[in-house]
Amino acid sequence: MKKISYIVSRIFEMDYSSFFKTIKKVKEKSKKNSLFIFFDMVVCMICYGSGYNDYYCFGMYDLNHEQRKTILTRGKNNTYVAMLNPKEYWHFYDNKNEFNTMYNDYLKRKWLYLKDSSLEEFKKWLDNTKEFIAKPNNDSGGHGIEKISVSDFNNLEEVYSYLIDKELLLLEELVVQHKTLSKIYAGSVNTLRIITILRDEKVYFVTTFLRIGNHGFVDNSCSGGMLTMVDMETGVTLYPACDFELNVFERHPVTNTKIEGIKIPFFKESKDLCETLAKDFTKLKYIAWDVAITENGPVIIEGNPYPGYYYQFPIHCPNKVGALPIFKDILGK
Repeated sequence: MKKISYIVSRIFEMDYSSFFKTIKKVKEKSKKNSLFIFFDMVVCMICYGSGYNDYYCFGMYDLNHEQRKTILTRGKNNTYVAMLNPKEYWHFYDNKNEFNTMYNDYLKRKWLYLKDSSLEEFKKWLDNTKEFIAKPNNDSGGHGIEKISVSDFNNLEEVYSYLIDKELLLLEELVVQHKTLSKIYAGSVNTLRIITILRDEKVYFVTTFLRIGNHGFVDNSCSGGMLTMVDMETGVTLYPACDFELNVFERHPVTNTKIEGIKIPFFKESKDLCETLAKDFTKLKYIAWDVAITENGPVIIEGNPYPGYYYQFPIHCPNKVGALPIFKDILGK
Protein backbone atom coordinates (compact mmCIF):
# COMPACT_ATOMS: atom_id res chain seq x y z
CA MET A 1 0.00 0.00 0.00
CA LYS A 2 2.83 2.39 0.85
CA LYS A 3 4.43 1.67 -2.53
CA ILE A 4 1.20 2.53 -4.35
CA SER A 5 0.85 5.74 -2.32
CA TYR A 6 4.41 6.70 -3.18
CA ILE A 7 3.85 6.14 -6.91
CA VAL A 8 0.59 8.11 -6.90
CA SER A 9 2.22 11.01 -5.04
CA ARG A 10 5.12 11.04 -7.51
CA ILE A 11 2.72 11.20 -10.46
CA PHE A 12 0.94 14.25 -9.03
CA GLU A 13 4.08 16.00 -7.74
CA MET A 14 6.27 15.40 -10.80
CA ASP A 15 7.83 18.30 -12.65
CA TYR A 16 6.89 17.14 -16.15
CA SER A 17 9.07 19.73 -17.85
CA SER A 18 12.16 18.34 -16.08
CA PHE A 19 10.92 14.81 -16.70
CA PHE A 20 10.93 15.22 -20.48
CA LYS A 21 14.24 17.12 -20.40
CA THR A 22 15.71 14.13 -18.56
CA ILE A 23 14.40 11.76 -21.22
CA LYS A 24 16.24 13.88 -23.79
CA LYS A 25 19.47 13.69 -21.74
CA VAL A 26 19.15 9.92 -21.39
CA LYS A 27 18.59 9.60 -25.13
CA GLU A 28 21.82 11.53 -25.78
CA LYS A 29 23.75 9.27 -23.38
CA SER A 30 22.21 5.92 -24.33
CA LYS A 31 21.17 6.44 -28.00
CA LYS A 32 17.93 4.64 -27.12
CA ASN A 33 14.46 5.49 -28.39
CA SER A 34 12.60 8.20 -26.41
CA LEU A 35 9.43 6.10 -26.15
CA PHE A 36 11.43 3.14 -24.81
CA ILE A 37 13.10 5.42 -22.25
CA PHE A 38 9.72 6.81 -21.15
CA PHE A 39 8.24 3.37 -20.46
CA ASP A 40 11.46 2.07 -18.92
CA MET A 41 11.45 5.04 -16.51
CA VAL A 42 7.89 4.14 -15.51
CA VAL A 43 8.90 0.50 -14.99
CA CYS A 44 11.81 1.59 -12.78
CA MET A 45 9.54 3.85 -10.76
CA ILE A 46 7.10 0.99 -10.13
CA CYS A 47 9.63 -1.81 -9.59
CA TYR A 48 12.50 0.01 -7.85
CA GLY A 49 11.03 3.24 -6.44
CA SER A 50 13.26 5.41 -8.64
CA GLY A 51 12.63 8.96 -9.79
CA TYR A 52 13.54 10.18 -13.25
CA ASN A 53 16.71 11.82 -11.89
CA ASP A 54 17.68 8.47 -10.35
CA TYR A 55 17.22 6.82 -13.74
CA TYR A 56 19.60 9.32 -15.35
CA CYS A 57 22.18 9.89 -12.61
CA PHE A 58 22.63 6.22 -11.76
CA GLY A 59 22.67 5.05 -15.38
CA MET A 60 19.71 2.72 -14.79
CA TYR A 61 19.15 2.63 -18.56
CA ASP A 62 22.41 0.65 -18.74
CA LEU A 63 21.63 -1.81 -15.91
CA ASN A 64 19.87 -5.16 -15.89
CA HIS A 65 17.23 -6.20 -13.36
CA GLU A 66 19.68 -7.63 -10.80
CA GLN A 67 21.87 -4.54 -10.98
CA ARG A 68 18.90 -2.18 -10.70
CA LYS A 69 17.84 -3.96 -7.51
CA THR A 70 21.07 -2.80 -5.84
CA ILE A 71 20.43 0.93 -6.39
CA LEU A 72 19.38 3.01 -3.40
CA THR A 73 16.60 4.91 -5.16
CA ARG A 74 14.51 7.80 -3.92
CA GLY A 75 11.68 5.50 -2.82
CA LYS A 76 13.99 3.13 -0.94
CA ASN A 77 15.90 5.99 0.66
CA ASN A 78 12.59 7.50 1.80
CA THR A 79 11.71 4.16 3.41
CA TYR A 80 14.94 4.08 5.41
CA VAL A 81 14.56 7.72 6.46
CA ALA A 82 10.99 7.10 7.64
CA MET A 83 12.07 3.98 9.53
CA LEU A 84 15.11 5.48 11.25
CA ASN A 85 14.45 9.23 11.58
CA PRO A 86 11.09 10.24 13.13
CA LYS A 87 10.18 13.55 11.54
CA GLU A 88 9.31 15.23 14.84
CA TYR A 89 13.04 15.31 15.63
CA TRP A 90 14.30 16.64 12.29
CA HIS A 91 14.20 20.24 13.50
CA PHE A 92 17.25 19.64 15.71
CA TYR A 93 19.32 19.28 12.55
CA ASP A 94 17.27 21.19 9.99
CA ASN A 95 17.38 24.39 12.04
CA LYS A 96 21.03 25.31 11.98
CA ASN A 97 20.84 27.33 15.20
CA GLU A 98 19.56 24.25 17.05
CA PHE A 99 22.23 22.04 15.50
CA ASN A 100 25.00 24.50 16.37
CA THR A 101 23.72 24.78 19.92
CA MET A 102 23.61 21.00 20.34
CA TYR A 103 27.07 20.41 18.87
CA ASN A 104 28.74 23.68 19.80
CA ASP A 105 31.80 21.95 21.28
CA TYR A 106 32.55 20.29 17.94
CA LEU A 107 32.19 23.34 15.67
CA LYS A 108 35.53 24.93 16.61
CA ARG A 109 34.40 28.30 15.24
CA LYS A 110 32.33 31.21 16.47
CA TRP A 111 28.76 31.62 15.26
CA LEU A 112 25.73 33.80 15.85
CA TYR A 113 21.99 33.36 15.37
CA LEU A 114 20.90 36.79 14.21
CA LYS A 115 17.22 36.35 15.06
CA ASP A 116 18.12 36.33 18.76
CA SER A 117 20.76 39.08 18.49
CA SER A 118 20.63 42.85 18.45
CA LEU A 119 22.71 45.15 16.25
CA GLU A 120 25.09 45.75 19.15
CA GLU A 121 25.50 42.02 19.75
CA PHE A 122 26.18 41.55 16.04
CA LYS A 123 28.88 44.24 16.14
CA LYS A 124 30.45 42.65 19.19
CA TRP A 125 30.42 39.20 17.57
CA LEU A 126 31.93 40.60 14.38
CA ASP A 127 34.77 42.36 16.22
CA ASN A 128 37.50 42.75 13.57
CA THR A 129 36.20 39.98 11.29
CA LYS A 130 36.37 41.04 7.65
CA GLU A 131 34.55 38.07 6.09
CA PHE A 132 32.09 35.45 7.32
CA ILE A 133 29.53 32.94 6.07
CA ALA A 134 25.80 33.75 6.27
CA LYS A 135 23.20 31.00 5.87
CA PRO A 136 19.42 30.67 5.81
CA ASN A 137 18.59 28.93 9.05
CA ASN A 138 16.72 25.97 7.57
CA ASP A 139 17.73 25.51 3.96
CA SER A 140 19.88 22.71 2.54
CA GLY A 141 22.01 21.79 -0.45
CA GLY A 142 24.11 24.92 -0.15
CA HIS A 143 21.20 27.06 -1.37
CA GLY A 144 21.12 30.67 -0.25
CA ILE A 145 24.51 30.65 1.47
CA GLU A 146 26.56 33.81 1.00
CA LYS A 147 30.11 34.77 1.80
CA ILE A 148 29.87 38.25 3.26
CA SER A 149 32.69 40.79 2.95
CA VAL A 150 32.23 43.70 5.34
CA SER A 151 34.14 45.96 2.94
CA ASP A 152 31.29 45.65 0.41
CA PHE A 153 29.06 47.73 2.70
CA ASN A 154 29.21 51.33 3.89
CA ASN A 155 28.87 50.44 7.58
CA LEU A 156 27.93 47.62 9.95
CA GLU A 157 24.35 48.84 10.20
CA GLU A 158 24.01 48.24 6.48
CA VAL A 159 25.46 44.73 6.81
CA TYR A 160 23.03 43.93 9.60
CA SER A 161 20.01 45.20 7.62
CA TYR A 162 21.10 43.23 4.55
CA LEU A 163 21.31 39.99 6.52
CA ILE A 164 17.94 40.54 8.20
CA ASP A 165 16.22 41.47 4.92
CA LYS A 166 17.56 38.37 3.14
CA GLU A 167 16.88 36.15 6.18
CA LEU A 168 20.53 35.10 6.38
CA LEU A 169 20.20 34.50 10.08
CA LEU A 170 22.93 31.97 10.87
CA LEU A 171 26.40 33.54 10.81
CA GLU A 172 29.62 31.55 11.07
CA GLU A 173 33.30 32.26 11.14
CA LEU A 174 35.11 31.12 7.99
CA VAL A 175 36.63 27.65 8.18
CA VAL A 176 40.24 27.54 6.96
CA GLN A 177 40.68 24.13 5.39
CA HIS A 178 43.75 21.90 5.28
CA LYS A 179 46.28 22.72 2.55
CA THR A 180 45.75 19.29 0.98
CA LEU A 181 42.12 20.17 0.26
CA SER A 182 42.91 23.73 -0.76
CA LYS A 183 45.29 22.34 -3.34
CA ILE A 184 42.37 20.59 -5.03
CA TYR A 185 40.25 23.76 -5.07
CA ALA A 186 40.63 26.73 -2.74
CA GLY A 187 37.42 28.51 -3.71
CA SER A 188 35.27 26.41 -1.39
CA VAL A 189 35.64 24.39 1.79
CA ASN A 190 35.73 20.86 0.36
CA THR A 191 33.98 18.65 2.88
CA LEU A 192 33.74 14.97 3.64
CA ARG A 193 30.21 13.59 3.58
CA ILE A 194 30.16 10.67 6.03
CA ILE A 195 26.90 8.72 6.28
CA THR A 196 26.22 6.72 9.43
CA ILE A 197 23.51 4.44 10.78
CA LEU A 198 23.07 3.85 14.50
CA ARG A 199 21.73 0.41 15.33
CA ASP A 200 21.73 -1.29 18.72
CA GLU A 201 24.07 1.39 20.10
CA LYS A 202 26.65 0.66 17.38
CA VAL A 203 27.56 3.15 14.65
CA TYR A 204 27.90 1.74 11.12
CA PHE A 205 29.52 3.67 8.30
CA VAL A 206 27.49 3.48 5.10
CA THR A 207 29.76 5.41 2.76
CA THR A 208 32.08 8.41 2.57
CA PHE A 209 32.73 10.80 -0.27
CA LEU A 210 34.61 14.03 -0.81
CA ARG A 211 32.63 17.01 -2.10
CA ILE A 212 34.60 19.53 -4.14
CA GLY A 213 33.62 22.99 -5.32
CA ASN A 214 33.89 24.07 -8.93
CA HIS A 215 33.87 27.79 -9.85
CA GLY A 216 31.88 28.57 -6.69
CA PHE A 217 32.29 28.73 -2.93
CA VAL A 218 29.99 25.81 -2.03
CA ASP A 219 30.87 22.17 -2.68
CA ASN A 220 27.38 20.65 -3.00
CA SER A 221 26.91 18.61 -6.19
CA CYS A 222 23.37 20.00 -6.55
CA SER A 223 24.87 23.52 -6.57
CA GLY A 224 27.55 22.96 -9.20
CA GLY A 225 30.12 20.99 -7.22
CA MET A 226 31.46 17.49 -7.77
CA LEU A 227 32.24 14.44 -5.66
CA THR A 228 34.36 11.34 -5.50
CA MET A 229 34.21 8.31 -3.27
CA VAL A 230 36.69 7.75 -0.43
CA ASP A 231 37.96 4.38 0.75
CA MET A 232 36.45 3.78 4.18
CA GLU A 233 39.62 2.22 5.58
CA THR A 234 42.47 4.18 4.02
CA GLY A 235 40.86 7.60 3.49
CA VAL A 236 42.12 7.74 -0.11
CA THR A 237 39.94 9.01 -2.97
CA LEU A 238 39.06 6.12 -5.27
CA TYR A 239 37.91 7.58 -8.58
CA PRO A 240 37.74 10.71 -10.71
CA ALA A 241 35.08 13.19 -9.60
CA CYS A 242 31.60 13.45 -11.08
CA ASP A 243 28.92 16.12 -10.97
CA PHE A 244 25.13 16.03 -11.15
CA GLU A 245 25.22 16.20 -14.96
CA LEU A 246 27.53 13.17 -15.08
CA ASN A 247 30.52 15.20 -16.21
CA VAL A 248 33.63 13.28 -15.18
CA PHE A 249 36.73 15.11 -13.94
CA GLU A 250 40.00 13.21 -13.71
CA ARG A 251 41.60 16.54 -12.81
CA HIS A 252 40.01 19.60 -11.30
CA PRO A 253 39.16 22.04 -14.12
CA VAL A 254 40.47 25.04 -12.16
CA THR A 255 43.63 23.70 -10.49
CA ASN A 256 44.45 20.68 -12.71
CA THR A 257 44.90 18.62 -9.54
CA LYS A 258 44.36 14.89 -10.06
CA ILE A 259 41.28 13.79 -8.08
CA GLU A 260 41.96 10.07 -7.70
CA GLY A 261 44.50 8.93 -5.11
CA ILE A 262 44.36 11.85 -2.67
CA LYS A 263 44.99 10.90 0.95
CA ILE A 264 42.50 12.77 3.14
CA PRO A 265 44.18 14.22 6.27
CA PHE A 266 42.73 13.29 9.67
CA PHE A 267 40.43 10.70 8.09
CA LYS A 268 40.27 8.38 11.10
CA GLU A 269 39.68 11.37 13.37
CA SER A 270 36.82 12.43 11.07
CA LYS A 271 35.18 9.02 11.39
CA ASP A 272 35.68 9.07 15.15
CA LEU A 273 34.04 12.50 15.31
CA CYS A 274 30.98 11.27 13.39
CA GLU A 275 30.72 8.20 15.58
CA THR A 276 30.70 10.42 18.67
CA LEU A 277 28.05 12.72 17.20
CA ALA A 278 25.87 9.80 16.10
CA LYS A 279 25.82 8.42 19.64
CA ASP A 280 25.18 11.84 21.17
CA PHE A 281 21.61 12.20 19.88
CA THR A 282 19.97 8.83 19.34
CA LYS A 283 16.49 9.94 18.24
CA LEU A 284 17.80 10.18 14.66
CA LYS A 285 19.72 7.13 13.49
CA TYR A 286 20.50 7.71 9.80
CA ILE A 287 22.56 10.87 9.33
CA ALA A 288 24.76 12.41 6.67
CA TRP A 289 27.52 14.40 8.36
CA ASP A 290 29.47 17.16 6.64
CA VAL A 291 32.99 17.43 8.01
CA ALA A 292 35.64 20.04 7.16
CA ILE A 293 39.32 19.25 7.64
CA THR A 294 41.53 21.98 9.09
CA GLU A 295 45.25 21.93 9.83
CA ASN A 296 44.32 21.02 13.41
CA GLY A 297 41.84 18.26 12.61
CA PRO A 298 38.19 17.76 11.63
CA VAL A 299 35.30 20.09 12.51
CA ILE A 300 31.62 19.44 11.99
CA ILE A 301 29.74 21.65 9.55
CA GLU A 302 26.25 20.14 9.78
CA GLY A 303 24.21 16.97 9.99
CA ASN A 304 21.40 16.02 7.62
CA PRO A 305 18.39 13.95 8.75
CA TYR A 306 17.44 13.30 5.12
CA PRO A 307 20.72 11.95 3.71
CA GLY A 308 21.11 12.43 0.01
CA TYR A 309 21.70 9.32 -2.09
CA TYR A 310 23.18 10.88 -5.24
CA TYR A 311 26.58 9.26 -4.86
CA GLN A 312 25.97 6.15 -6.99
CA PHE A 313 27.19 7.65 -10.26
CA PRO A 314 28.23 5.08 -12.90
CA ILE A 315 31.87 6.21 -12.77
CA HIS A 316 31.88 5.37 -9.04
CA CYS A 317 30.16 1.99 -9.44
CA PRO A 318 32.43 0.14 -11.89
CA ASN A 319 30.89 -3.21 -10.91
CA LYS A 320 27.40 -1.73 -11.49
CA VAL A 321 26.35 -2.39 -7.89
CA GLY A 322 24.69 0.41 -5.93
CA ALA A 323 24.54 1.20 -2.21
CA LEU A 324 21.47 -0.83 -1.23
CA PRO A 325 23.40 -4.01 -0.24
CA ILE A 326 25.24 -1.96 2.41
CA PHE A 327 21.92 -1.01 4.01
CA LYS A 328 20.72 -4.59 3.91
CA ASP A 329 23.95 -5.75 5.57
CA ILE A 330 23.46 -3.23 8.39
CA LEU A 331 19.68 -3.39 8.84
CA GLY A 332 18.65 -6.70 7.32
CA LYS A 333 16.11 -7.14 4.55
